[in-house]
Amino acid sequence: MKLRHLIFVTSLALFATQFSWAENGIGKSSILIGQSITLQGGKNDYGMAVMAGIETYLNDVNSKGGVYGRQIVLKTLDDDNKSDKAEANARELINKEKAFVIFGSIEGGPSTAVMKVTNELKVPFFGPMAGSPTLPRPNQPWVFQSVLSTARSFAP
Repeated sequence: MKLRHLIFVTSLALFATQFSWAENGIGKSSILIGQSITLQGGKNDYGMAVMAGIETYLNDVNSKGGVYGRQIVLKTLDDDNKSDKAEANARELINKEKAFVIFGSIEGGPSTAVMKVTNELKVPFFGPMAGSPTLPRPNQPWVFQSVLSTARSFAP
């Protein structure tokens, strides 16, 4: 588990330094990341568990000084596991909320819809956990998949 955490923080730090010219989502004291997942308990317990894990992890990172002194702020919108809602959420997170990166959708259809928006608007989409074959094929330059979803996507 710690290796995944290290990969996440390192990747976020590299994104922040690589794109430090970007105004959206990067402030002197914070980095805003956006997320669209299903948050309705009972309907998608997995989404609730993912959210709890992410919040716990980000609280730990932030309590240790964040990433290069910046606190990570997560703005999450509920997509009800619907592609059209996930697409609208991604647009809102990028255009209105000014998220620097979109993180971790968990279902194939919504992840593909988020990918469409992030590719169009040239915003990194980091760690989608879905196993949709459309995420890595053809090469999606703005999509950085989690190890788990990459393994699922390329499975025979």
